[in-house]
Amino acid sequence: KQGKQAILNWFEANKKTLNEIKVILIGEPKAGKTSILRRLKHNTFNPKEQQTDGINIETIAFGESPYFKNQTSLEGITAYFWDFGGQEIMSATHQFFLTKRAVYVLVLDARMDKDSSANIRKWIQQIEATGGQASIIVVANQIDVNSGFGFKNESDLAEEFPQIKYFLKTSCTAGWEESIEPLKAALANLIPKADLFHTEIDERWFPIKAQLQQATKAKHYIDESAFVQICKQHDLPDKTEQESLIRFLHDLGIVLNFDKVLDKANDNLKEYFVLDPYWITYGVYQILTSAYAAKQHGIVAMDKLEYIINEEKDKLNAYHSEDSIKFEYSTFQRKFLLEILREFKLCFVKGVFADNCHFIIPDLLETKEPKTETGVFKDHPDKLSFIYSYAFLPKSVLPHIMVETDKYLATYWRSGCLISGNDCKALIKDYSNKITIEVIGDAIKKKDVLAIIRDLLESINSKQGLKAKRLIPLPETGETVNYDELVERFKEGETAYKIYQPIKRSFVISELLDGIPATNRMHDERNFFTDKPKLFVSYSGSEKDAEHLQDFNTHFKDLERKGIIEKWTDLQIKPGEVREEVLRQALETAYVIVFLVSPDSIASDYIQDIQIKKAIERHKKGEAIIVPVILRPCDFEGHTLSQFQALPKAAQPISTWDNTDEAWLDVLRGIKVMIAGIQEKRYQLAGRLARVLGFDFH
Repeated sequence: KQGKQAILNWFEANKKTLNEIKVILIGEPKAGKTSILRRLKHNTFNPKEQQTDGINIETIAFGESPYFKNQTSLEGITAYFWDFGGQEIMSATHQFFLTKRAVYVLVLDARMDKDSSANIRKWIQQIEATGGQASIIVVANQIDVNSGFGFKNESDLAEEFPQIKYFLKTSCTAGWEESIEPLKAALANLIPKADLFHTEIDERWFPIKAQLQQATKAKHYIDESAFVQICKQHDLPDKTEQESLIRFLHDLGIVLNFDKVLDKANDNLKEYFVLDPYWITYGVYQILTSAYAAKQHGIVAMDKLEYIINEEKDKLNAYHSEDSIKFEYSTFQRKFLLEILREFKLCFVKGVFADNCHFIIPDLLETKEPKTETGVFKDHPDKLSFIYSYAFLPKSVLPHIMVETDKYLATYWRSGCLISGNDCKALIKDYSNKITIEVIGDAIKKKDVLAIIRDLLESINSKQGLKAKRLIPLPETGETVNYDELVERFKEGETAYKIYQPIKRSFVISELLDGIPATNRMHDERNFFTDKPKLFVSYSGSEKDAEHLQDFNTHFKDLERKGIIEKWTDLQIKPGEVREEVLRQALETAYVIVFLVSPDSIASDYIQDIQIKKAIERHKKGEAIIVPVILRPCDFEGHTLSQFQALPKAAQPISTWDNTDEAWLDVLRGIKVMIAGIQEKRYQLAGRLARVLGFDFH
């Protein structure tokens, strides 16, 4: 069977090391990231260098570069340098292009050395959000202007963030070329040691990679069928192996694939399966950094989209890579770019998608809060308030909230938005690494609105890997109390919470918690804003069970193709990833957990002690549905999973059916019923929010 063969193919295939890596230059605007890249690649300097408008992508084959002759450890290695513009709006896109398979160069402006440690901490936390623990070189550039620059608290920062490997000072100005040499040496040391850099991959991937690069450079993008055909030409017919390949190439920035985040049911998106990185980033940043869009304060008529993308002049003297060109985008391509921004939660559309409506870019909105509309919240005696406090709050969070709630927005500005309707209002603001939610109105309705907004934010935090302290304001003090601590105090029978600064006060815990939805209620509503149910499939990995897994994949393929579910198995683990960590994360984010039950799975200590235990724990919290599917005759009665309704009907093992396709059809129908229930629940929750606010819901 194909599933079994896919596993065997991986272990039997000849392996080669791909000596390619992504190097990301990130940091403050006008710090000189592009000048550093010029020095590294061409050993030149332009004193009138303009700041990068978007992203520049350069390739350096170190062994062929005359400027890396002394860095022998880089011989035979190719690096893709991604030079991110430092404009504030760029930070909202970092979550989509910053990856763990990279080395980071954080560039600071040595001319502005005030509180450099706080500045470094901010940037490192931003990198951590999506880049994990990837190695970082911190560079203070333009040291010729401020030769007295020093890294404050260097040892403390290195201890707090062990991924910082070097603190360097550079200048790209003529006469300071020697200051670039330590940076070259740092790259030569870190790149060969980078996580996953020496991962061996299937040698069949190499010609596919080359052909994809060639095809996307010529045509900008190819559809899924063309990708599959290229894979088959090079003897890679298995779907799971193809998915592993494209994710690997995406992480390296060689080509891009956003299949997991785009709506597969949208006909506008189907042909954009494998993308040229420069083509897509150029188009996206033409919109985000548009001078016209900025002048319109982020509210742009749809009929201006063509002007912004195709006709608006590039910034004069802006640096572009040596093989870059100005692209022209067709009507459908422009719609795709807008869909990318919508799917990334960086813009939303008001009105019907046509030339007479507008698209809104939250990061370009007016900065001034409309006090005439929000002032009512300031001293309102009956408002519900809740705060999420982050060590670092990415710029993408508030735009994400706006995009998800766009149907209910009464007004919005760059740092906040107001949801209003039917005598109920919710104010959401971003300030000082905090998201504050305040709700006023009908006593019951405001609790519902707070519950759903909190659920949305919990979902965003989960997706972006963000951790936040959950706080409740203490009335008339300007102080807050940790919500989770307060809940534990209440559970242990405490009735009062006391503070002694700035004044001595005592608060009734039950009154502080009144109107704040409990954690279990949040779990009940956790899927309100998710795109589609994630389905985790657990199986033993034995030869017999691998064959059944392939049958499962075949019967559920149509649901995946239609975007109704997102299925996950351990075959999707990428080469070089930490298996236990990826399995744990997949299990913790799935809503439907399917256990393929057999004598082999029952005998597996890992499945019994880890996966089943965690699944039941999440089920009890209301976070997941558990579905046992009986593959082969086994001692299922009395097993831990026997408390859950099993499939197929009457828990008859699939292998004992006269026609196993009928058995799998029964399994498919059973899980489809469960999924329909999830979708209905979402619809009801969305409808409830709409009804609470007095809107029609369709």
